[in-house]
Amino acid sequence: MHSTDERRQRTRRTILSSWLLLLTGLAGAAGAARADIGPKPQLQMWVRDAGGAPVQVEAAELLECERKACGHPRPMAFFGPQRIEVDGPTVFAMAYTFEPHARWRLTTASGVHTSNVFPVKGMETSLVGVLTPAALTVTVDGAGDRLSREYRLQKQEERFKDSRSRTAKSAPPPADPAPVGVTPRPPTPPDVTGVTGGDSSCHCDGTGRQGGSLPGLPLLGLVAFVVRRKRSRNSVGAGLSQRP
Repeated sequence: MHSTDERRQRTRRTILSSWLLLLTGLAGAAGAARADIGPKPQLQMWVRDAGGAPVQVEAAELLECERKACGHPRPMAFFGPQRIEVDGPTVFAMAYTFEPHARWRLTTASGVHTSNVFPVKGMETSLVGVLTPAALTVTVDGAGDRLSREYRLQKQEERFKDSRSRTAKSAPPPADPAPVGVTPRPPTPPDVTGVTGGDSSCHCDGTGRQGGSLPGLPLLGLVAFVVRRKRSRNSVGAGLSQRP
């Protein structure tokens, strides 16, 4: 009896432990989902040269630092919504949270360039990077976000126009319109004259309906006249033969 009670207690503890593990996993998944849905801090940078012309960026890496000296920078990890996007002279980064300080490492046609250390504050940090042969200087500047948005909007408009142009080229050419002052002729109806519907004596007009003169009617009338004439003569002859 004692061993049976112990087995029941162990079974209950196992079931309770399983339920606790399941509830803990569900709570963690719900928390992660809420973290992915909510707003996240962002970095937006516009890269130009010393003369103001945009610089095409090929790749970017964000090095995060806890201290301003940035003695031990760590590359930003990529998981969930954390990412870095490069589009021409614009560089965009999103993360769950950023370290207080960071620096950019950019790859361009002229090589790899590492920027100075800049502060990261607030939910949206707008940056402008100036690339010279000597260095890549990044400063916090509200113009970075504005220029990046204008550039992306311009690129979207160019893609839309290019898509419309390709669609127009692939469409079939329109039909040639009729000359001015000329009324197009309606299609000619099929000639159904003489079409028969199983009767060889049918004579049809142009609309397909029976009508017109039938060539066999005069001959049939003549035959009927001869038959009636013969019958009348036979009846007269029979009446004369019956007289006393």
